[in-house]
Amino acid sequence: RTSTSLSGRKSSLKAVPLSSVTSDGTRAFLGTDKGLVIAVALNSGKIEWTFQAGDRVHSTPAVSDGKVFFGSYDRHLYALEASTGKLLWKVASGGNEMSSPVVSGGVVYMGSGFPNQKVLAVTTAGKLLWQYDLGQMSYSSPALSGNTLLVAANNGFLTGLDVANGRFMV
Repeated sequence: RTSTSLSGRKSSLKAVPLSSVTSDGTRAFLGTDKGLVIAVALNSGKIEWTFQAGDRVHSTPAVSDGKVFFGSYDRHLYALEASTGKLLWKVASGGNEMSSPVVSGGVVYMGSGFPNQKVLAVTTAGKLLWQYDLGQMSYSSPALSGNTLLVAANNGFLTGLDVANGRFMV
């Protein structure tokens, strides 16, 4: 049985965690082998809500402005309401998502896995801004450095993209 201990409390997750844990200061969020994203209250250790994605969730959820963003093996990037787990939107990413999103300035950035091989920039409202074809899958998570999005592809190359338009910089 899988459980989590929070301030001396335990809560059964009823699934195997695949992602790292993230938090908004009130709840912990994680993805599982059963395609669940689970929100656990930090003050009680109780599961507040679960959301069922279409496949497993390796992607560590990113939390920003009351929303939770993550990718799934079902080839979608999701946005949920952090307080309720309500689906706000999902965008087809085209790849089995292991990469974790990063959020900045109202934009969600995520590398995509097999077979898509692209980096996506999607507004926090769910509108696709741009895609960049890496020519290779990216299971690692992107990072921001100023106005540059850094993405490592599975072929061993590090790529720098302009966050405004997705154009190659490095």
